[in-house]
Amino acid sequence: MTLISAVSQDRIIANQVLEGGVDTSLFENFVYHTLAAVRSDSQLREKQVVLLLDNARIHKGSKVLDTARRMKATVLFNAEYSPWLNPVE
Repeated sequence: MTLISAVSQDRIIANQVLEGGVDTSLFENFVYHTLAAVRSDSQLREKQVVLLLDNARIHKGSKVLDTARRMKATVLFNAEYSPWLNPVE
C-alpha cells in the first residue's frame, strides 16, 4: 500500500491510498487533481502554493513540473540525502 498526501500548514488537503507503488503518471494525476481542488476552493484560490518534494524520480517528471507550472504552483525540492549530515549513521 502507498499513501500520497498533500498537507498545508493547517489542514490535510488530499490523500490517496494505492495498492502497490506509484509511478510518474499516478503521481502527476494526484498533483493535477489536488491542485485543481485547491484552485477551485474559494479559501485557497488566491494563496501561494508550494509543492515541497523530495528527490524521487517520479517527482521530477516533466509532466509533474508542467502541471505545477500550469496551476501556478512553485516546486521546491528537499536537499539531496547526505549521510554526513546525519550523525546517527
